Amino acid sequence: FDAEEGLRPDAPILHPEADEYVWTGAKRETPHPNAQGYALKQRGDPDLEKIFAQAHLVVEETDETFAFRHALTRQTIYSELLARERKVLHRTVAEALERCYADTLDTHAGELAYQFYEAGLWAQALEWAQRAAENAERLYAHGEALSLYARTRDCAERLGQTEQVAIIDQAIAHVHRAQSQFSQALESYARALQATSDPARRAVLKAELG
Repeated sequence: FDAEEGLRPDAPILHPEADEYVWTGAKRETPHPNAQGYALKQRGDPDLEKIFAQAHLVVEETDETFAFRHALTRQTIYSELLARERKVLHRTVAEALERCYADTLDTHAGELAYQFYEAGLWAQALEWAQRAAENAERLYAHGEALSLYARTRDCAERLGQTEQVAIIDQAIAHVHRAQSQFSQALESYARALQATSDPARRAVLKAELG
């Protein structure tokens, strides 16, 4: 799991169904626990747990669960992974989350967006980031919504989806307007107008720009 993000209160964990990995450093205190660790190794190295335990880097919590003694240890191990290994790890986490929370995926949209983004899977990251942003906007969590829309916009740009960028800029403008941030809203409306070639959307944006 992402060590740099592992301290976030909303960070997810690797579920046991992610069978590419043998164990995690996650504490399981609640039905949907916060992350306190990440997948330490891939299947095929049965001695790694013993090495870490003997070095007093981890503590065994259950027969299947280990936790790092220090967050810096977790972060150091993560930083040693190659970029391609990190992407594989994030993709594994995202796919495990999709399987494990198949009935409640919308409540994990932010987690899925993060994992797919770090895996470099822009289409999936865009879908989940947009859903998470819309959820946050409905809850009047404007700061979170803007952050998620920014990630959504980045994904759309990477995918070359110009019209989607315009849609997202319009959504960003709505959030700014809801916070009475009118100059930022006008800037976002203007970006959306510049990006779109859809006549109906252009008409709406011109009206919103006044």
